Amino acid sequence: MTGVRVTATLVKHPPVFPSFGFRCETEDGSVVFSGDTTVSENLMRLASGADVLVHEVINVDVLDGLVPPKIIAHLLESHTNVDDVGAVAESAGVGTLVLNHLVPGDPAEVNDGQWRRRAQRGFSGKVVVGRDLMTVGVGKRRR
Repeated sequence: MTGVRVTATLVKHPPVFPSFGFRCETEDGSVVFSGDTTVSENLMRLASGADVLVHEVINVDVLDGLVPPKIIAHLLESHTNVDDVGAVAESAGVGTLVLNHLVPGDPAEVNDGQWRRRAQRGFSGKVVVGRDLMTVGVGKRRR
């Protein structure tokens, strides 16, 4: 491999500014990391045609009744609802969507199948629920 090219764009994560999404490209393929963000046109442009989009998600349904409405409004303003992330990935034309920074993160509250089903809505590619130390391949395997 000759190197890695990294590009960045501003994403929406109020009240934090600036917040960034990153694209890492190698001769084998490309991966885009959303960072913390709500749905972002900048991120969709950055992710255009990437092999993998690693995107944070939140499931506010689980928090309803447990968290004050003002906090839920803030979370939706700053993070991407799992029901919206599939359309983000489809719009960008990525092959694989990896969910990360899951809120809530406890598999007893939202299991991997639930995350995957909701994120898959509006997305024709593969959805992976990211977990610590997971490896996701990009491009073709070298021999």
